[in-house]
Amino acid sequence: MNTTQLSFRAPLTPAATLHALPKTPEPLTTTPGVRPINDPDVEVVKSRLRRARRQLALSQRQAAQRAGVSKSVLEKYESREDTRIPNTRQLFRLALAYGVSIDYLLGRIDDAKSHQSA
Repeated sequence: MNTTQLSFRAPLTPAATLHALPKTPEPLTTTPGVRPINDPDVEVVKSRLRRARRQLALSQRQAAQRAGVSKSVLEKYESREDTRIPNTRQLFRLALAYGVSIDYLLGRIDDAKSHQSA
């Protein structure tokens, strides 16, 4: 006769789950000279997008066409009044269109050309 013991654990309550989570997220990078990945500063992303576009002397329409996004979306990403920032795919497209790294657009590094994302 085969006897197997079954163990039962009660599910964690929401309060217990919160206590089990770490208080602050650990940085996802330890590369020297690169800031940790945390939530990007929205204003930094917006200003870097504007600066990269202006460095190439592109209008918003030209930049949007080059990156494959709509002009209205690009306007919102650059606007100080809107809190939206590009999703991963759009951020990648914009970085390629502007010839800068994603890390630069996110404010993780200050040199636009280092760590190219292509």
